[in-house]
Amino acid sequence: MKVSLIAAMSQNLVIGKNGEVPWNLPDDLKWLQERIEGHYLLMGRKTFEEPQQELKNNKTIVVTSKKNYNTQSAQVAHSIKEGIQKAETLDEKELMVVGGGKIYEAALPYADRLYLTQINAEIDGDTFFPSYNLNDWNIIYNHYHPKDSYHAFDFEFQILEKVKD
Repeated sequence: MKVSLIAAMSQNLVIGKNGEVPWNLPDDLKWLQERIEGHYLLMGRKTFEEPQQELKNNKTIVVTSKKNYNTQSAQVAHSIKEGIQKAETLDEKELMVVGGGKIYEAALPYADRLYLTQINAEIDGDTFFPSYNLNDWNIIYNHYHPKDSYHAFDFEFQILEKVKD
């Protein structure tokens, strides 16, 4: 099974502010939904509990440290490794890790692929994507999207594959 992280981030690695995404990029939401369609999503409890419609799906694994956490609408795991193992037993082909910041950081060592939206701006925030060494990744797809009347920033869609030893 492939483990993939999918995120939009600013140049300074911001992915969120006060529990929300600090930008509105409709084409990025379309990109996200096209990539996560039909896959299990792995996310942290706080991300799961946010009212973000783009991440609502009936194939969700929530990672939480709360031992008695229970929800009817998702599988529950208490570590990234346990979440990955659950997805494997459910015959997932590509597990999509969708955040938040601590989940991305814990999942990055397991990642085979990154789907990134690189926003060409420095944006104020309090939640960050973990830094990663670009030398460990091959960019296999890159598409530039200029700012326009619907998008306040230029950005690039990228797909990175982990360099195999």
